[in-house]
Parts: sequence; C-alpha cells; structure tokens
Amino acid sequence: MSARDHASIVQKQFEAEAALGCMVEVPLEDAKRKFGDRLALASLGAISKKDGSVRVIHDGTHGVGVNQAIVVRDQLRTPTAGDLQTVLQVLPGAWFGLTGDVARAHRLVRVAEEDWGLQACKTGVRPDRIWINTVGTFGIGSAAYYWSRLMAGIGRAAFYMLGQSELFMLVYVDDLLWITRDKNGH
Repeated sequence: MSARDHASIVQKQFEAEAALGCMVEVPLEDAKRKFGDRLALASLGAISKKDGSVRVIHDGTHGVGVNQAIVVRDQLRTPTAGDLQTVLQVLPGAWFGLTGDVARAHRLVRVAEEDWGLQACKTGVRPDRIWINTVGTFGIGSAAYYWSRLMAGIGRAAFYMLGQSELFMLVYVDDLLWITRDKNGH
C-alpha cells in the first residue's frame, strides 16, 4: 500500500523519529544543494498495523537503485526452514532454545552523513520538504550486513561461555534462534 494513503500518519511517525534523532525534515532545495547526485528520493510503502500506526517501507530498489548499488563485503546466507529441520535432526533432545527479535533494529544502525541523501523520502504533507533518514531504514538492504557482524561477535562469546555444549545459531538480520544441548546430548 502506498504511504500516500496514510500521509498524515506517516508524517506524525516521522516527526516522532526526528525527536529520536533518526530523521530530519529539510527543504528539498537545501537537500539538492547538500547531496547533489547522491540524493535519491524514494517511494514509500505503508503497512497498516493493529495499533493504528503503519510500518513504513522505504523503497530502496525501484526507481532510485540504492539497494543495487550496495556492495556487501561478505556473503550472507540466511537460514531457511530446511536449516532448522537439519538442526533439530543433528541435535535431538536439545534442551535449550533462545529466540529474539531486536526492536527497531534497522533504526539502530548509524549511517554516515554523506550517505543520508540516499535514504530520502517525502510524505506529501509538505510538498516542498523531504525527510532524510540519519540511521538505517526498513527497505534498505545493508542492515543485514551490520547485524550479521554483531550477531557473529555475540555468537563467538556464547561459544566460549558454553564450552563443550553444542550450539546452532540461526540468524536473519535481527531475528535469531539459538538451539543448544550439552556435550553428552542432554
């Protein structure tokens, strides 16, 4: 669904994000001067939520081509249902599982100021002004890279702490499932 249908709701949410330091609203002409050819004004999608708010999706692919230009330094492989099935076969009788989902994960990744213009959008409430994300946003593909690096560090610490226990970690961006059992299969 287009964010245009929910422009006033999106505008209020962006104002709340600005209060957190995650976005800034600027005149379009100022943004053009500051970012030049690194200004990518993307379309927005809006998914209605039960609480009356919307989940705003920044379209970093169509039209602006931001996602296609992201260079990921390492290959990432995301877990599938088949991976979970394999873990459960390898660790029958696993005695502990931990699931997690980091709230606002995409919004916690800081973005270099010279790249802010690549995450620009507008609500349409103020036609001569645009919003610029100063942190990562839903719809830009680099968040998975940074979260996988963080989770790898946390995973290494877990391996050290658990000693001889068997541990599998399935991580997709900020969502995780860890399954373990001790070295005796208990």
